[in-house]
Amino acid sequence: MSPLFFSLVLTFANAAEAPKPAAKFPIISHVQGSAQMQTSRHEALTAAKSGELLREKTILETSSSGWLKFRLDEDTEIDLMENTRVVMPGIGWDHGEVFQLDLEKGRIRWRGKKESSTVLKTGLFEMKPPAGDFIFRFDPGSVQAEAQV
Repeated sequence: MSPLFFSLVLTFANAAEAPKPAAKFPIISHVQGSAQMQTSRHEALTAAKSGELLREKTILETSSSGWLKFRLDEDTEIDLMENTRVVMPGIGWDHGEVFQLDLEKGRIRWRGKKESSTVLKTGLFEMKPPAGDFIFRFDPGSVQAEAQV
């Protein structure tokens, strides 16, 4: 066996075993009051905790006394105000990218340093929020949506 062949075999073997970079986002950064979460691993809502890395299909929900902040990615931070429910139908395993965020009810504050690649969707609209600081509200009972800058 030639040394070149042996070297190539070792190189490919090491590349195949190299660990993938661990996803850092999305992650819950702060919880105040009553806030719950549910993933496809858990059938019931459980208490949301700071530092929780979100994976799979995830539901985040706050009560009338709850508030939750999470980092969508390095450039985007989202606050769930009281009585709010959002769903992330899918989260990428390798890098934690969130392709869509469904605001089912309530208000969120979206702070982004650049235009988001995540689609924000409600029962009335869907968009990729631009860079900035916005408050989005959706009330499915009255079929009203609002965005504030």
